[in-house]
Amino acid sequence: MVEETARALAAQAAAGRPLVVMNAPFGLTLLDRELRRHRSASLADYLGGRSLCVLDPRVLDAHLDGSPAGRSTLAELCARYGVLRTGPHGAEEQAEPGREAEAEAYADGDGDGEPRAAGAGRPADDRCTRADASWEAGLCTHGDPHAHPSARADPCAQADPCARAVAEAEAALAVLRALGPRFAARTGPLSAAELHARQAVWHAARARGLGSWFAGSGSAEPVDPAWPLRPRLPAAA
Repeated sequence: MVEETARALAAQAAAGRPLVVMNAPFGLTLLDRELRRHRSASLADYLGGRSLCVLDPRVLDAHLDGSPAGRSTLAELCARYGVLRTGPHGAEEQAEPGREAEAEAYADGDGDGEPRAAGAGRPADDRCTRADASWEAGLCTHGDPHAHPSARADPCAQADPCARAVAEAEAALAVLRALGPRFAARTGPLSAAELHARQAVWHAARARGLGSWFAGSGSAEPVDPAWPLRPRLPAAA
């Protein structure tokens, strides 16, 4: 499935469409590493020199709404922006967000015709469609509990991971659509590409601040400032 996902992302990049990716450094990095492991190729290889344009509800909310350290889960963002989750566990997760929080904590481990682009406050040429929305649940792994933490945090996700991924993608997209009008005065003049560039700066600033806080508290926990894709670490000597 990583092959199909990479090709789909490459097609959207070639068409110049932005992608909605909740917690992009986790999802895109996971995809890149799985491609290297199973296909001996990176995500950049599939993109063929093109760049992804990413809209990350988590980063946008953290900067625009001031969420602490940008560590909100998708369930928390849905509650904040009045998004009702549907699909597998939609109602259940509204009442019991602990499972979502567990998966998100693991993910954080080392750290104009409607619809609208994030916060654009104006139509976006249908660029953020359901097909373009990415998946906080990551890859459709068809029951592999090792591929994504949500599969281990929620046993039912193993039974129907694709349905869960679609539900998560739709929720992330709905959050983005709700977030846009709320902060239209601040983001309205920006294109999706400009928002992408600014998110990298905002995420890096947050990461540095969090790293300083860890250092001040006596913890050496590293916080990666890279967004939307974490660089590959050099091989151990």
